[in-house]
Amino acid sequence: MSTKNDVNRESAKGASTGSELVAVGVFTVIIAVINFLCNVIGVFGPQIQPFGAVLAVIIIGIPFALFIRRINHFGLVTVMATLLALIFTLFGHHLVSVLFALVFGLISDLIIRSGNYSDPKRTIVGYAFFGIYPMGNVLPLLFMRDDILARYTQGANAEWARAFGEFLSTPMVLALTAICFVAALFGGWLGQRALRSYFSRAGL
Repeated sequence: MSTKNDVNRESAKGASTGSELVAVGVFTVIIAVINFLCNVIGVFGPQIQPFGAVLAVIIIGIPFALFIRRINHFGLVTVMATLLALIFTLFGHHLVSVLFALVFGLISDLIIRSGNYSDPKRTIVGYAFFGIYPMGNVLPLLFMRDDILARYTQGANAEWARAFGEFLSTPMVLALTAICFVAALFGGWLGQRALRSYFSRAGL
């Protein structure tokens, strides 16, 4: 049986609305702030910083669920992932991370669109791919390690960058990517649960 939200989505087909574009901007800022705050744990050591991304994807599952509730058109998830990656290039991330964000954002968009942006299970799986985009900053270590580590050295002290590079071996990069995916599945589930239990009652 169609819900009121599903009917509204069907009637909103066409070009992206102004409210959807505003939602992209607002939730991009919210997610960027959460990512930044979670990554601050890197001050406790380079071996701890990557786990800030894991914590972030769990927390971000909630605002992401709210974001999906406000959109009806393909491409907006991809746009948000790309904007987030561009923001983090301002803080020293390599430009190649934008390409990873574009790819994972597109995969996420396709999965969520297949559920008409209203299927909880597909939204959770789609978010799991979206949640990998922060790893675009370290995945290049698999094929351009020297360039990436040189960039880290420019933005941090040499000892910190060296320890960070040693910790992020190829097996560790792959393991962290898998951990981020699983954490995002949990974050996506958490977002859907919060949506049903709290935000729907509040009219959000």
